Amino acid sequence: MFENLNEKDENAFLARGLTGEIIISLNRFNGLSVLGPLDSAAGSTIDFRKFRNEFGAQFVLQGRVRSQGARIRITVDLTDTATGGNLWGRTFDFDLEKISLFEIEDTVAG
Repeated sequence: MFENLNEKDENAFLARGLTGEIIISLNRFNGLSVLGPLDSAAGSTIDFRKFRNEFGAQFVLQGRVRSQGARIRITVDLTDTATGGNLWGRTFDFDLEKISLFEIEDTVAG
């Protein structure tokens, strides 16, 4: 689930949209089972062993959305539940005056 790190409702809307778009994108792959979104308290630390033991998840994908003025930053991390180690991460920066929320979702989900 993407976490909104700002108080803005627009960011919460984008965080929910990103979560949905990524789930849809990942479900296109045969043999890949996608759970989600699984809510965790904002800012809380995820117990990766719990995800592995209770849900059989090999990986956890997390994201955060934050903004300052017309700029928005989205960070995404993929973590191995066996080790808790980060396998992949990426940061996306966008100017909301030049791109729509749907274009942002498509870019990040891609």
